[in-house]
Amino acid sequence: MVKKWLIQFAVMLSVLSTFTYSASA
Repeated sequence: MVKKWLIQFAVMLSVLSTFTYSASA
C-alpha cells in the first residue's frame, strides 16, 4: 500500500534528520 510506504518514508526521514541534527550539534 502507498500509505504504508509513506509512513515508512516519513519515519525514515524523521530519524535521518534527527541523526543529522545530532551530528552537526
